[in-house]
Amino acid sequence: AVPIRTHVGGHVPLHTTAVGKAILAFSPAERLGEVVDAGLTRWTPHTITEPGRLAAAVAMVRRMGVGYSCQEMGLGVTSVAAPVIVDGRLQAALGIVCRSTTQIDRFVPAARAAALAITRAIS
Repeated sequence: AVPIRTHVGGHVPLHTTAVGKAILAFSPAERLGEVVDAGLTRWTPHTITEPGRLAAAVAMVRRMGVGYSCQEMGLGVTSVAAPVIVDGRLQAALGIVCRSTTQIDRFVPAARAAALAITRAIS
């Protein structure tokens, strides 16, 4: 099992996870400002804590359609996430979490396919 700091009904900072970055990328622009204004807490040495770097990461998610996190929430943990968008609006995001030694790019097609399947199911 991969050690992650989440539990059902729990909360984690959006700037530290692939799911969070996917949510930020497809939310209204002011949401990113709210997250930055609340403070970008460092969870590991790899956590993005600079507003400009976070904005660049979120812009990359918009371009690529998937978000990444590499040891930003927990050491030894990496993830990829894809948004679920229905009628042009973000509904959710789903992620795949693995050990950081895993080549996470190989899970991008699975994340995209799952997000598309969910999109189709709720459309």
